[in-house]
Amino acid sequence: MTAWRSAAAALAVLGVAVPAPAHAQDNEKVPGRTLFTMDDEAVIESSGLVDAGRVVYTTNDSGDDAVIYGFDPAGGRLVSRTTYADEVDDVEALAPGRHGVVWAGDTGDNRGRRDSIAGYRVVPGTTTRDRPARRYTFTYPD
Repeated sequence: MTAWRSAAAALAVLGVAVPAPAHAQDNEKVPGRTLFTMDDEAVIESSGLVDAGRVVYTTNDSGDDAVIYGFDPAGGRLVSRTTYADEVDDVEALAPGRHGVVWAGDTGDNRGRRDSIAGYRVVPGTTTRDRPARRYTFTYPD
């Protein structure tokens, strides 16, 4: 598969990577339990999760830097912080890839002004560091 087709496939997954929440009927409660709480003030609006087993990755929604945060799911402690680009517009979702890759979808466009969107192929680090990611840009035909 070409790099472009891989990126396109990953972006397609970004929109459906997280299952839709269960809906309750009237006052019926939906069963659930807290698995862990992210114990770091840097994550103010989690926008997407990737469960990589020993680490759970998340990113903030619009207004933050291009950062993927890694949390220990056993206790919610921040274990890594990977900066992958100089700037992003509005990262809306994450998706798992092969071999430890996390795809970040910079696809948000609340005001309908973007001419293009981007997907980033990120290999998160195990500590706090910069790891430039490959960017795939997609433009709208109209």
